[in-house]
Amino acid sequence: MSSNNIVFICAVRLTIFHECIYHHIVKMYSFYFLFLIVALCCQLANGAQYPNFDDRSAVTKIVSDALVGEWDEFSNKSLPFAEFRQKQGLQYERVGTQPYSGFYVQLDENKRIRNLRHFEEGVMDGPVVSWRENGLKFHQGNYSQGKKDGLQTSWSENNMKILEQNYQMGKLDGLSVRWFRNGQKSSEQIFQNGKIVTAIGWKPNGERCPSTRVVDGVGMLVIYNDFGEEANREEYVENMQTRSIERYSNGNIREEGYYKNSQKDGLWIYYRVDGKEHFRVTYQEGKRVKAEFSTGSLENKF
Repeated sequence: MSSNNIVFICAVRLTIFHECIYHHIVKMYSFYFLFLIVALCCQLANGAQYPNFDDRSAVTKIVSDALVGEWDEFSNKSLPFAEFRQKQGLQYERVGTQPYSGFYVQLDENKRIRNLRHFEEGVMDGPVVSWRENGLKFHQGNYSQGKKDGLQTSWSENNMKILEQNYQMGKLDGLSVRWFRNGQKSSEQIFQNGKIVTAIGWKPNGERCPSTRVVDGVGMLVIYNDFGEEANREEYVENMQTRSIERYSNGNIREEGYYKNSQKDGLWIYYRVDGKEHFRVTYQEGKRVKAEFSTGSLENKF
């Protein structure tokens, strides 16, 4: 075969290779841009449906049209709210005959908005927002068909972001990030369909936590408080949390127990701030089946 033929064949093969690469890149980026367009449309749709909750005039307009309830520091924080009656899991106004649809807000004794929820056909569906006494938000998220769905964000007292999580129909999915109140990152976790995949952590001074390492759903996650003291230790096996130890700010254990299929299972022990045992609860697949108070400080059985 002549050298000219060899050059011609190589040129043809190179052209075919380039065309394959080109079509692959076009296909890949077409999918990427399509995803961005869909996400943008969803954002625009949500933006058209729900106002900017940092706009006080928009919030005032919502309150004027909403079902208004009383905010209480110690009660009326979760379903069923006092202003509703519940029937087959759906929320009805006390005097209503149809499942409630629309905004529900809670005002404190000074008529300041503290909580906002949106309902569709008797179930939470749409934005969820909570405010502090000073008017700053401390939580904003979204529900779909009664389940957390989309971005959920929490802020500290000085308006620093401290938690950002992504949910898909009630299950953690995607990136979950925590921050200390000084702005340093506390942990990064990636979830898939409610199960942890990876996790890394830091201390308040920015130093990487030497104990935190979750890879392919196996490992340990250590959470520190803002003073650099260990606040929680979670062990994972096969993407599932198996054990948890949570501590008070003074270092004493607050509670400890085991998980099964991401739900509390078996014996859990709860302690007072001074370290003495307070009570024990036995769970079965997340449901409390037995509880007993302690008369004094009992031996730690773990």
